[in-house]
Amino acid sequence: MTRVAFLGLGRMGRPMAERLLGVADPLVVWNRSSAKVRAFVREHPAARSAATPGEAAAGADVVVSMVADDAAAEAVHLGEAGTLAADPPPAVVIESGTLAPAAVRRLADAARERGTAFLDVPVSGSVDAAEAGSLLLLAGGDADALADAGPVLARLGRRTVPMGGSGSGSLAKLLVNGVLHALNQAVGEALAVADASGLARDDLYDVLSDSAVGAPMLGYRRAQYLTDDAPVAFALSLAAKDVGLLVDEADAAGAPVPQARLNLAALRRAAEDGYGEEDMAALAAWLRAHPSTGGDLR
Repeated sequence: MTRVAFLGLGRMGRPMAERLLGVADPLVVWNRSSAKVRAFVREHPAARSAATPGEAAAGADVVVSMVADDAAAEAVHLGEAGTLAADPPPAVVIESGTLAPAAVRRLADAARERGTAFLDVPVSGSVDAAEAGSLLLLAGGDADALADAGPVLARLGRRTVPMGGSGSGSLAKLLVNGVLHALNQAVGEALAVADASGLARDDLYDVLSDSAVGAPMLGYRRAQYLTDDAPVAFALSLAAKDVGLLVDEADAAGAPVPQARLNLAALRRAAEDGYGEEDMAALAAWLRAHPSTGGDLR
């Protein structure tokens, strides 16, 4: 059995960790909130808890981390009790959170000094896909380390796509999210117009789902768009963070992203107006509540 640790038991992390219960014996888990760790171990006796990321990572063949942003990843991996302070150090660390490519490269450099391979493998897919192990995995980093982690990654996703060197998986994920949040903005606008014009929102959503724009997201996020009490699948504030990272990457590369800039302005304005902890689909509700905002997103 492979020695595996999983760090971060949030909305996506928990089902991903559950997928690894059959790969590791035991699966060692850590989360910033210890209550989530206790609940996970109570439900899964084959898992073992760790008090720190470093304790979880010590001597592991593979460590998988799913955290929210650059700051969280740096705390988990570079902190005094982080994965890269573990003794003995882990062989491979995989970060599946959506980070800035520059942050990934800093972490990879630090890992290399410890003799640890660091892979950025963010995921594309819903919580349901995480539960089913059908995520799309976008991998950046050393090919040999990616091969070593293959059995673990095979439990998490239907396909792992090597994108290139360190940071390339993260850049690919930001580009996927750029398209995703452009669609989110467009769907929000369509639903806002439907409401203002007296068109049944459910009927319009059915049409969108069955039309040329019927992306998978429309299938698995129906409840978030059409009901007020659906669980948050992906917070609007995190959507703003991701699109902001994409715009930063585009600026650094000298590439134009006018659509992303518009989407970012809308997401940031909605977050400022109190929608940040709601699902990203709440952009539709924000548009309905602020009908005069449309021409002012620059």
